Amino acid sequence: MKNADVVYVRDNRFESKLKQQGITYELTKDLSAYMDPEPFPFKVPQKAVGLNVSGLAYFNGYHNLANHFDAYPKLIDNIIEFFTRKNITIYLIPHSYNFENPEINNDDMEACRLVYNKSKNKKNLVFVNDNLTPPQVKYVISKMTFFIGTRMHANFAAIFTKVPLFGLSYSFKFAGAFESNGISTSNLYDIKDLEEKDIPKVINAISMSFDNC
Repeated sequence: MKNADVVYVRDNRFESKLKQQGITYELTKDLSAYMDPEPFPFKVPQKAVGLNVSGLAYFNGYHNLANHFDAYPKLIDNIIEFFTRKNITIYLIPHSYNFENPEINNDDMEACRLVYNKSKNKKNLVFVNDNLTPPQVKYVISKMTFFIGTRMHANFAAIFTKVPLFGLSYSFKFAGAFESNGISTSNLYDIKDLEEKDIPKVINAISMSFDNC
């Protein structure tokens, strides 16, 4: 990095280490901020909640992050139940996926499909099962009244289209990204090594965030 003409960072969480190394940097937005949503025919109800289900967390077997998300599938089920009981339509939105050749233990489309297929009540549940471009996925997220994301860049899609959101975080990157964009970390919950007994706390935090949006 010392040989680079310019170093850009999206938050200040790494600031002290950059200063220690004598690296000059410029704080800026994540690159995804400059990708415009691509409109296409996609209608949603007046009040709709988007839920990004991460394949990494759901299948819980991805490299060094394996076995840190035992309670995640039950958390997802509880989130869906919370909103569908309120008669609010919830959209399962994959963000990181390969439509033709899904990556084992990491594909959001496969995770969303499994969540949808095992759901007994699909009345207010929609699975976005389409091979969309990244700008189209951003457009889908932009149409939501409220968004809950596990993938960092799914959250960025909501942030940069000004959709109120709640992040299910598993890295220090989330707090830095939220704070740098003026979003309180009260809209975050760390789900890494979450235990089932703590799921009601997550639901309560989501409920408060949703009520305040």
